[in-house]
Amino acid sequence: MTWPRWWPGVSARRVEPRDGPVGSRATLAFRSPLGYALVVDLVVLAAEPPHRVRIAVDGHLHGTADVRLAGTSPTSAEPDGSATTIDVVWRVATTRRWMNAAAPLLHRAFAAAHTRVMAAGEAGLQAHLAGDGASAT
Repeated sequence: MTWPRWWPGVSARRVEPRDGPVGSRATLAFRSPLGYALVVDLVVLAAEPPHRVRIAVDGHLHGTADVRLAGTSPTSAEPDGSATTIDVVWRVATTRRWMNAAAPLLHRAFAAAHTRVMAAGEAGLQAHLAGDGASAT
């Protein structure tokens, strides 16, 4: 639930960690380049640290997220030859009426905005993991 620390455009409205990951909650706002924000409530449903976490999603999106992390065979991606692959599968639908009504006309704009938000998150995570001191603004 550290996303707001390294993901530009993400802010925490509430974070409630538990002793273990299951049951941890957060309300996050993802700011879109189009000027709106998606506010989501996240609850960790299941976790197999450090390999997998399942999250319930509610708010402006409704559904689940499944995050899997796996070490890969040595590559030149990291100085020590190690790498981690992160696969995130969101099974969500938007709940905002205006967004659902506008989707047929604004699909490309929504997709482009999503791509920019995800790219910012990926870059922020890479910088965070590299320990270069970068943080979300």
